[in-house]
Amino acid sequence: MNMKEAMLKYAPELAKDYREFILRQFKAMQDDLGPGLAGVYSSHKWGRVFSGLRRNIKKDHPEGRPSHVLSSRDYDAVPYVISEEALAQNAEKYGEEVALTWYNKMQSKVGGLSNVSVTDPASGWVILTGNHGKDKVQVRQQRIINVSSRGTPFHQFPALIYVNDKFLSEAAYKKLTLGWGFKPAPEKPVTMYACGKCGYTGRMGDFKSGAGMLSCPKCRSLNIRKVPGTQPKEHYVATTTGRASSRTPSRSAPPSSIGRIR
Repeated sequence: MNMKEAMLKYAPELAKDYREFILRQFKAMQDDLGPGLAGVYSSHKWGRVFSGLRRNIKKDHPEGRPSHVLSSRDYDAVPYVISEEALAQNAEKYGEEVALTWYNKMQSKVGGLSNVSVTDPASGWVILTGNHGKDKVQVRQQRIINVSSRGTPFHQFPALIYVNDKFLSEAAYKKLTLGWGFKPAPEKPVTMYACGKCGYTGRMGDFKSGAGMLSCPKCRSLNIRKVPGTQPKEHYVATTTGRASSRTPSRSAPPSSIGRIR
């Protein structure tokens, strides 16, 4: 079974979470505001939550009278009840949508896995297990349902990744198994300078400076110029034993030189 099939099979569990969450929130609202949820629209505590669950509830009119013929006081007295049909439809739709969103996030996080299974042990962790090549990958996730600023319920899945029973960060996992975006950083160019008199070679910081001029720390000559070309890291250390040898041509200074660095 591939990862998408395994995770979409989890949709009924997510739908169950949605249903239980709506029922808990609805009961807490009625305990606080009464069966008719009087003042819920202006409630700082419950207004946002009500907007997210109102499609799952309805006013129960024992006499069958429409809401628009009731006064505000009478309307508030009419209790809200759960609309079982609407709740069942909304929960099913929610479970399918969240399972697909969850899969897309996991696909970007751990890539495609084979032989995938999703279990929900008594500990409360959702454990996704699969194979990436010869490696055994296990993703342990908490299943948390919360409410957005607009009152919409949503799931969160904080994850821990294990490869062959060893914990790895997401970045380390990608570097190890996927190789996404982990190219060696290019070597930064290093500008080298050379004294035209004694051959001392180094970076700009190795030379004394003053009034816009560089001077050789060995012979105090102002005959300093840039060495053309990018210098590798092994040339960071300045030579102090005279002119560079022919074995290190990048350190040697041409006979012509200039005193002022522009």
